[in-house]
Amino acid sequence: MKSVVLLTLPIFLTSFLWSTNIRKSKDIPYKDKTLNEFDPDRHILDIFYPEPGENKREVLVFVHGGSWNTGSKNRFHFIGNRMAKKGIVTVLINYRLSPSVKYDKMAEDCAAATDWVYKNISKFGGDPKKITVAGHSAGGHLVALITLGNTFKDLNLNNPIKKTILIDAFGLDMVSYFEQYNNNYSKSLRAVFTTDPRIWRKASPIYHIPKEGSVPFLVFTGSKTYKTISESSEMFCHKLNESGNFCSLKVIKGRNHFGMIAQLYFRNNPMGRDILSFLKEPYFPEKE
Repeated sequence: MKSVVLLTLPIFLTSFLWSTNIRKSKDIPYKDKTLNEFDPDRHILDIFYPEPGENKREVLVFVHGGSWNTGSKNRFHFIGNRMAKKGIVTVLINYRLSPSVKYDKMAEDCAAATDWVYKNISKFGGDPKKITVAGHSAGGHLVALITLGNTFKDLNLNNPIKKTILIDAFGLDMVSYFEQYNNNYSKSLRAVFTTDPRIWRKASPIYHIPKEGSVPFLVFTGSKTYKTISESSEMFCHKLNESGNFCSLKVIKGRNHFGMIAQLYFRNNPMGRDILSFLKEPYFPEKE
C-alpha cells in the first residue's frame, strides 16, 4: 500500500460544485495560537454550510487520510460543497502528520478540532448535539480512535461525537497488521506507531470497543480495496455488534481504495446516499 495511492486526489475536484447558496469559512484555527505546539498549517479547519434556516442542521466533521504522513483538507472541498448542498454543515480539518508527531498527537488534534466544532458550530447553523465524524483511510483510523478511545478524556474534554462513519479505514487493528506484514510500507509505519506491540494495541480502535454504549458506526469498504482493509473493517464491525453496539457494514462494488473517496465527487452516488440517510437517522440521547 503506497501513500501516493492512499490519497492523491486531482486538484480540479476542489474547484467544482460551488453554489452561491453555499457559504464557506476557511482556515479557522481550532487551537490557541499562543500554544508552543500550534501549527498554522495543520491546526486549522474549513466550514461549508448552507444558508441558515429556522432549525439547526446536522454536522459532519471529515478527516482526510494519507498514510498518517500526507494529505490536506484542501483536497476535499468537493465533499464540503456536496454535503452542504444537501443541507449538512460540513467541517474539513487538518492535523499534524508524521514524522513530526505520532498517531496519538494526531488523534489529539482531531479531538481538539471536534471540540472546537462542538463549541462553535451553532454560529454556522449547525447543531452541536448532532455531530458525526467521518474519515477515509488513516482518517478513518483516527475518527474511530477518538470515538472509542480515551483521547477526549485525556484532554479533559467531553466527547460530543454522536455517530461515526468509516470509509475504507486503514489501521483499525495495527497489532494484526504488523504481525502479518513485514514490507517496506509496514516498516515505514513504525514512525507512526513505534516498534512496541503494546503501543500498537493502544493505537488500534478494535481494542477499545466497549460492552454496549458506543455510538452507531457506518462502515464502508470497496470490493477492490486492500485485503487488510476489508478484513479489518469486517472484523471491527462484527466485534461492535457482538458487544451490543451498532455497526452497519456496506461493501461498495467495483471500488478500490482511491475510488472509495473519489466517488463522493459525483452526484447521487450510492455511498453518498447512504451517508445522508445515516446522518438523518435519530440520534442517541446526549451523553452526560
